[in-house]
Amino acid sequence: MGDVCSTVNFTSPKGFLSGLVIGFAFSASLYGITVMQGYIYFRRYPQDGLLLKIFVAVLIILDTLTTAFTAHGVHASVVDDYLHSAEAMSNVWSLITENYIGIIIAFLVQSFFARRLWLLSQNKTLTASIASLALGSLGSGTWVGAIMYISPALTHFKSSTLRIPTLLGSGCSSLCDILISAGLCYFFHTNRSGLKRSNMLIDNLMRYAIQQGLVTTICQTYVFVTISNSASLSQFLFLPAVMMQSKLYTNSLLATLNVRLYLHTQAAGGGSVVDLEVDSGSLVFTRGTNPATGADTSQSIHIQSRGLTPIDRSLSQSNVFAIRADHTGSTVAVSPKPIVAA
Repeated sequence: MGDVCSTVNFTSPKGFLSGLVIGFAFSASLYGITVMQGYIYFRRYPQDGLLLKIFVAVLIILDTLTTAFTAHGVHASVVDDYLHSAEAMSNVWSLITENYIGIIIAFLVQSFFARRLWLLSQNKTLTASIASLALGSLGSGTWVGAIMYISPALTHFKSSTLRIPTLLGSGCSSLCDILISAGLCYFFHTNRSGLKRSNMLIDNLMRYAIQQGLVTTICQTYVFVTISNSASLSQFLFLPAVMMQSKLYTNSLLATLNVRLYLHTQAAGGGSVVDLEVDSGSLVFTRGTNPATGADTSQSIHIQSRGLTPIDRSLSQSNVFAIRADHTGSTVAVSPKPIVAA
């Protein structure tokens, strides 16, 4: 690794400055989407739990800080250090801070989904693997941030002291995202039934899980590949992706929370509503009055889905049956996999 790293050429700041400008343009656009999604969430789901609201607010605040630090770093590198090549070849403190906050955001989002999967599956091996990878990424990012604060020179990227932990953190984060998406898809697939409408909804949930995990996985994989290659590393091709990744993780979580209304609307077209509940861990299909025909049905279907997204409490509680450990009245136990009609 040392011989390969020594061939990396950092004599010109052009690649670094180009990466900064391009990365800031894309990350600022994604921040606009973050603000929009945050507004939609707090407007549509005012009755979500306080802790979840605080968690979402913290993510948005951290994402706002990364945008502010990025703007400062771009201004310092492009404007303040203009025609000063020596200063331009040093990393600005605000960019180092922005990178570390982005790593924290990724860790928080991955931890959120790790807890959802634990509530969903009670699978210790899967949850421990995801948590270990998330912690590995955070630890590697902390090590990289400390090195960059001590030695902010861009030429330090050719050293294996910085390059190896960066690759380790990116690789751990990629594997973590893959396990989260695969775990969600596996659980939903095991809850399929012979009911067409419920299967269609489960297919949609699987699609969302894959799409959200795919975006962040591609980003982390791109960072891993471009840092591994000496030619792309010397041109800082990884920089735009690094600057965007905090926004991608934040929007992934917000999209998961905001998709509930769409699922409710989609299911209501067939005389059903869908309730996705975090705290008690239930995905509930409730058949009521068909809005198109006025026909009334009384069948309720439950899927034990322990905690993908929080409950939308606008749903009438009178139409939701509780999950029980045994048969009680018209409610049938669902633990943990089958879909059972009441």
